[in-house]
Amino acid sequence: MSPILATLEDWFSDDILREIVDRLPKLLHMRDENGGTPLHSAASFGDFVAVDLLLEKCPNLALQTDKNGSYPIHIACEHSFFIVDKLLDCTWPDLVEIKNNKGQNILHVAAKAGNTGAVFDISDHCKEAVIKKLANSKDVDGNTPLHLASMHNHCPIMLYLTRDERTDLRLLNNDKLTALDAAMQSGSLSTKYSALLGRAILITAGVPQSKGRDVRSSGEQAQWMKDQVHTRLLVATLVATVTFAAGFTLPGGYNQSSDPRPGTATMLHNRVFQVFVISNMLAMYSSILAVVVLLWGHISDFYIAEQAYLTAGPLLLMSLTGMSVAFLAGVIVAVSKLAWLAFLVLSTAVFFLVMLIMVLTALIFPFSKTAMHVVSLYYMLVAIPGYVVRRLRYKKRAAWMYLII
Repeated sequence: MSPILATLEDWFSDDILREIVDRLPKLLHMRDENGGTPLHSAASFGDFVAVDLLLEKCPNLALQTDKNGSYPIHIACEHSFFIVDKLLDCTWPDLVEIKNNKGQNILHVAAKAGNTGAVFDISDHCKEAVIKKLANSKDVDGNTPLHLASMHNHCPIMLYLTRDERTDLRLLNNDKLTALDAAMQSGSLSTKYSALLGRAILITAGVPQSKGRDVRSSGEQAQWMKDQVHTRLLVATLVATVTFAAGFTLPGGYNQSSDPRPGTATMLHNRVFQVFVISNMLAMYSSILAVVVLLWGHISDFYIAEQAYLTAGPLLLMSLTGMSVAFLAGVIVAVSKLAWLAFLVLSTAVFFLVMLIMVLTALIFPFSKTAMHVVSLYYMLVAIPGYVVRRLRYKKRAAWMYLII
């Protein structure tokens, strides 16, 4: 191991590193087993103090490559965003030509690694024309930075690149896939972000799917459609059964034979009860209609089965929502005399009802921009705040580390 590499592993050995470099400057050009220079190692560790010192002693190190054809700035874009801006000042003016053996520029590497800070630094540092070339450049597999970010589901980078007007959203890689196609086929590479959120970002931004491409064979597609029709038919039948039974077990029961109007509902003039009746009726009829439509899915014609599957989606959305509202109205009627409990039930039910509609809409209309806007809103309200808090905590720790050094 090079003595310089040994000191880089300890962030508090900068004085030792300076002493070694002053006495044995030839060690600056000593390479490790991967062909990297000490600057490559400093970039991978994110040691900006060591990077400053090495660039001061030998600025030419920024232009050296390792065995993979990666420059130190490639390594920084992959591992750390603290020193990307500093290396940008010391690298060739034509950043588009700085590529590794895979044909990837610095934006490719940052997007693939999910290094959001590096993507921001590159965008802030480079001119409009350079960013446009970097964002639309293809590697040896034909992938753009957006393709790589989509394959690995790095949602902040996908959001940033798709909202940038300089990014061409229609580019295809060597497999004739758009970024949305790549995201659809890369579920195993998903990160901590939901794959649904990544697809929502791409769809709402207008990223198209490649025309005439289906990843399933005709036999697999027919079997998949058959299974989906069976699943929706089962759900619709269950909803119809439950809502039919609820129509004859009304909250509050019926008037007795001795009452002025025997056989009618005791709470007929209660407005919440009326909401129960209407929503339950809509849920039952829409679920029965979904059952009838889905019965067409059992015939041999695949295209009719597909049309039945698509038509039953909105009906199921209506029936499940109506059943949920009917349940809410029935419970409120039962506990209406206790104000705090009725308010608690209403607040809880409204929250989960909104969640239900969001999830069902995204499930039934997977490529609708409106549905994907709903998904994005859900993650903005629920998932993203937690991510922001974690990032702020991380930056706070990084700031303290900087002050200590």
